[in-house]
Amino acid sequence: MQSQETQPTSGEQSVVRSVFGVVARGQTWRNFVHLWLDFPLGLFYLVVLVIALTMGIGLVITLVGVPILLLTAALWWCFAAFERVLARGLLGADVPPAPRPWTRGEGVMGRLKAHFGAGVTYTDLVYLFVKFPLGFISFVLCVTGAAMVVAFVGAPLFQLSGSLYLFGERVDSWALALLLVPVGVVAFFGWMHLLNGWAW
Repeated sequence: MQSQETQPTSGEQSVVRSVFGVVARGQTWRNFVHLWLDFPLGLFYLVVLVIALTMGIGLVITLVGVPILLLTAALWWCFAAFERVLARGLLGADVPPAPRPWTRGEGVMGRLKAHFGAGVTYTDLVYLFVKFPLGFISFVLCVTGAAMVVAFVGAPLFQLSGSLYLFGERVDSWALALLLVPVGVVAFFGWMHLLNGWAW
């Protein structure tokens, strides 16, 4: 009797490709860059907008606050427009360019009324404020995931230097350190899929 090699089916190949091929996709790494940018950008938007809005509202009674508020509105439009560019360029999201509601008005007052009367003006502002907590979550996912993968994959090296700890206990077993390496590899691919899901 002639033995036949068992060939993987197309379905099995597809599953393997979808699970392990995540590192070969350019979109995965673009998502990764976007998630790393989330926290610093969200913090920057929050600080700038809170300071500017507080100053503008506090000084509005002296009329000095009016140009500050107008400048702040221009800033948050620019920030939101930049976020749309990032979403299209890095996440591949189908996001339209930043709308310009002021173009529907005539004259200075008409343009101001059209801009501040458009709902998108305020949804952009809400998004910029929400960017900070979302960015913080992105930062935690990126940092903790990277630390876990490095700790597991590099377990033998850490064990040699006597700095391998698991659940607060020092690991002296070389066999356990070696066992952690494949766990770290599996964790790496799971982490990549998690980041892709969060970016989506």
